[in-house]
Amino acid sequence: METTIQVDRNHLPLLDNVLTVLQGHMEELLVRLSKFLEIKKHLPAAPAGRHQNIDLLAKQCSFELTWAIQTYSMYKGFRELVEPLPVHSDSLELPGSLGLD
Repeated sequence: METTIQVDRNHLPLLDNVLTVLQGHMEELLVRLSKFLEIKKHLPAAPAGRHQNIDLLAKQCSFELTWAIQTYSMYKGFRELVEPLPVHSDSLELPGSLGLD
């Protein structure tokens, strides 16, 4: 079933807010992922269960970050359909891959 969504200039504040919230969430997830990987680096070799737990947390964080990036890209596309965004040198660069496979 196909759904049509009407997006116009009236939606710009909402779209901008969604993009801001998602960007903040992605930044938090990147910090969290970095902390998990730093903790893993400093864990002693035994017991292996702790490494597995950190790996699981990092993988979940990576999945959530991937979802947030895809959602951000989708909403940014909606936003640009209504009105193209100005290009800023401080704009968010989205990573292509986190290398956590």
